[in-house]
Amino acid sequence: MRSGYTQLNSSRYFFFRFSTALPSLKVGCCRMETSALLPVQASWNGTVIARSDDIVTVEGNAYFPPAALQRSCLRESSHRTVCGWKGEAHYFDVVVDGKVNANAAWTYPDPKPAAEEIRGRVAFWKGVSISQG
Repeated sequence: MRSGYTQLNSSRYFFFRFSTALPSLKVGCCRMETSALLPVQASWNGTVIARSDDIVTVEGNAYFPPAALQRSCLRESSHRTVCGWKGEAHYFDVVVDGKVNANAAWTYPDPKPAAEEIRGRVAFWKGVSISQG
């Protein structure tokens, strides 16, 4: 694994880590350019729920653009959390074949200025697998 720090603005630094198996990654301002690589996908319960080569990585989380999502697998949740520098996160349940992974995806619909690059993008956790291919 290779790792390092990247500067987002004059006061914020974010740690990034990536496998040396990923060729020619260009990391800048927390954006991981993957256009020359295989697309990144999110899957749960045997179903791909997002796939894109346009990924923004912040604090180790891959944020997918809205067009990359299988909307039929996402259901809005009332759950909210607040991040001091990103703003209020809105959550989605991931639903596949009748199984529900509550609050397993989130987005920042109206982020603070420092997080503008992830506006409307969706990230996953709680057992959702993120992989290339």
